[in-house]
Amino acid sequence: MASSKRAGNFMDEFNCSVCLELLYVPVTLVCGHNFCKSCIDRVWRSETQPSCPECRQECTAKKYAVNRQLATAIKRVKIQQQEEGQNSCEKDQLCMEHKIQFELFCKEDESLACSLCVPEHPGHTFFTLQKALDMYKDNLIISLSHQQSSLNHFEEIKWQQEMQISDIRDDARSLQLHVTSEFAKLHQFLKEKEENLIQQLKEEETGILREMEENLTKIKEDINAFQESIFNIQLQLQERDEQTFLKEIKSLILRLAKDQKERDVPKVVARELTFEVYKSHLQYGILKEIKSILHPSDTSRCICS
Repeated sequence: MASSKRAGNFMDEFNCSVCLELLYVPVTLVCGHNFCKSCIDRVWRSETQPSCPECRQECTAKKYAVNRQLATAIKRVKIQQQEEGQNSCEKDQLCMEHKIQFELFCKEDESLACSLCVPEHPGHTFFTLQKALDMYKDNLIISLSHQQSSLNHFEEIKWQQEMQISDIRDDARSLQLHVTSEFAKLHQFLKEKEENLIQQLKEEETGILREMEENLTKIKEDINAFQESIFNIQLQLQERDEQTFLKEIKSLILRLAKDQKERDVPKVVARELTFEVYKSHLQYGILKEIKSILHPSDTSRCICS
């Protein structure tokens, strides 16, 4: 079992970065990277200037060399891996009830079935294993596209939220300087007033930033969830054993659907500081307070009139 695991890890180095499958008729580009011959031909048919899909190094011409030694090495390791895994996989490939190989996949139950299982699924639709495999892979590829699109959208919202937080901090610093410069002109009474207003401003800034940063944290958590979801999908797509793939696909799809249903599209929290309290009406309000302290009788006459 240990040697089989080492062989599996070793075979990962022979995957084509285009189709993510084991190299088939491997060819080597001038940059040294290897691809399936059919994969690089397909990629280059859509490019005006051919380049390596992995390192993006431009190729002066659509030339490559068939790597026969690599093909031979892959073939030998595959044979060894198949021989070692044959006995361990043989039991998993049999229907536990009828002791024969799985040949079909039930659409309604989303489960493997042998030919003798068909009467036990009345009215159900059955696919060949290959057709079911292709169908679910297509569904996962569509889901992967949606996940990546949502991730890009969340990244953009995260950037907008970070800009909002930066603007609030800049505005708060600017207002603090203004308040400080105004109160520097006055004596002890004004100094106390300055400190009170600065504290009020900091509390307002803290309250606004708390809401924004909590929203940003939620956005980042959602982004991490998308990245994990995308990783799980990519990991499932790389599964080479069709039966293992189909056994695990139901729980993965249910989990993806549940995550999609529970995840709400975030919104940017945008708030503003109360500029008028600290800027436009500052001196007028302070002067009124000073006047009421210095001439309380004037204020009484003003109220009575």
